[in-house]
Amino acid sequence: MEMMDIGSNLVPEEATRAFEIALELFKSKIVGVYLYGSAVIGGLRVNSDVDVLVTLARMWMTAVTGEISPKYVAAEWAIPRLPKEKAKLLDLAGKAYRGECIDNWEGLGPEAAALVYYMKRIVESCLSWNSTVNTYSI
Repeated sequence: MEMMDIGSNLVPEEATRAFEIALELFKSKIVGVYLYGSAVIGGLRVNSDVDVLVTLARMWMTAVTGEISPKYVAAEWAIPRLPKEKAKLLDLAGKAYRGECIDNWEGLGPEAAALVYYMKRIVESCLSWNSTVNTYSI
């Protein structure tokens, strides 16, 4: 696994790439980026940290309901609201997040990316950016 040195800290290449994608998508709306989870404790592996899918589900649920729930609850909330093929992937991510299965994402990259972009667009449509005060309002 490639590592990038930022200051005195090593950042995995995958985390750097994730940041680049976030920067490309959200541009100047990004206020800060925090690295946590397996990347921080040295456990980042190829195809790990797919809980980004359940995190997006929680963002979506929060944007719609105003409530912050556990990620697995948000995934269960989002699944029936997704097209069938996307719901299957979120179901897999939710089960893996809860430790109910060992997830294998090999060959599912394009479908996972499509789900990320799909839920991202939904979350964005639920939020309105107020550039005057640099805040989102729900």
